[in-house]
Amino acid sequence: MERVTSLVYKLINLITEVSPKNGAKLIDGFILSVVGNPVIGKTFFKRDAAILGKTGHFRRICVIADVHIGDAVITQSAISALRDFFPEAKIDYIFNKTAEGLIAGNPEISNLWPVYANSGLPYPSESEAKTIKNILERSDYDFVLDLCPFLPAKKIRPSGRVMNHLGLVMSIAQAQKDPEAKSHMVFQLHHHLHSVLGRKKGPEKRKDFLGVNIYLSDDARGQADKILKDDNLGPKMPKILFNPDTSTPFTRIPSDIQASLLKELLKLPCRILLGASRNEPGFEDKILSGLPTNDRRKVIIVPTTLSIDAYAALIDLCDVFITGDTGPLHIAAARKIPKSGGREFRNKTAVLSIFGATPPRIYGYDSGQPGFPPANQDAPSHAYVPLSSARNLAYIVKKYIAADKRSFFDNLDIDEIVSDVRMLISSLPPISGKSGRPHSYKEEKRHR
Repeated sequence: MERVTSLVYKLINLITEVSPKNGAKLIDGFILSVVGNPVIGKTFFKRDAAILGKTGHFRRICVIADVHIGDAVITQSAISALRDFFPEAKIDYIFNKTAEGLIAGNPEISNLWPVYANSGLPYPSESEAKTIKNILERSDYDFVLDLCPFLPAKKIRPSGRVMNHLGLVMSIAQAQKDPEAKSHMVFQLHHHLHSVLGRKKGPEKRKDFLGVNIYLSDDARGQADKILKDDNLGPKMPKILFNPDTSTPFTRIPSDIQASLLKELLKLPCRILLGASRNEPGFEDKILSGLPTNDRRKVIIVPTTLSIDAYAALIDLCDVFITGDTGPLHIAAARKIPKSGGREFRNKTAVLSIFGATPPRIYGYDSGQPGFPPANQDAPSHAYVPLSSARNLAYIVKKYIAADKRSFFDNLDIDEIVSDVRMLISSLPPISGKSGRPHSYKEEKRHR
């Protein structure tokens, strides 16, 4: 299977190399004609409905996320959908152990199984797959929702009810064909489960779904407060947290382009915190080396030793968060909830994401563009998508991309980003619409 996939991607890369613009359109058209085919989509929908229909009861359910930290955050939308139908069920969750500080405290989850380690692999290791199989064997679940494409049912549960990710993929592809529809993973996962479960029974509770939450401790809040206090950053000082890091070079903005953006942001009346890179150690130094010495002194480096939940709390204390497509994007977009039930978090961070090879409507947040959901924040969100003739839906699997990684970012409009940030920090606190949701960028500009 690996060899076949590799050969398919060699063909895809060849097509985009020979004719980038037309090749990408051809690839997208082919993918959507197959994966987004209504007949095929209905077939998988009926398959999922049949699996659920044959499940006698739903007292014990297990949801298996994909391996990454971002997957651990966004897959919570599946648990919310299941809770709407089965409020009394035991729902367990298998996910990336690094994200435990963000997930623990979710009242919709009965038991946490933090299994995946950050091994650098895009798929579970053999030992992790064995652990998951053992969990499923011991717990005797009535139903398993397996959203990891690298864990086939026959490998982890040869017998028993397992619904995999393919029905979700079809739903996303159908939505992707409609430029007005939300094809985002978080919302399509919630929508697909509601649609399929709705064939079996009606939901026992109905509520608007605005996105996922993460749950942060008082200690995480204290660590974040200390960083700002140590650098004399009071609450009235506008603050930007810039995340330069992503898990792959095809979503990571080149260091010289990041330096150019940072140089312009430093001209604004605000303070900038720059995250240190975990995936490419020293990457932040490459960015800073492209700045004048005086500008470098204005940047506060956020160390990698900061825990992930403290990093999430720090995002909440900042007015603007800028990042590529990576796990911290979904952490920033999520609603922050205190574990202790004490002082509420701000949830007023504008989330700005810059996309490289990955499909922006599947992973991005935007409060102004059609086809995107807003971040679950009381502030605007925006996805910047540089014009790239090579970008196509097949590059959702980044492992096999052979295109020049820089080509995805060469047309990034830095002036647009800086202009939007200037508008955001000059209009603090964020303007809210009648629904409690933030105005879009266009609406804010009109108000101004």
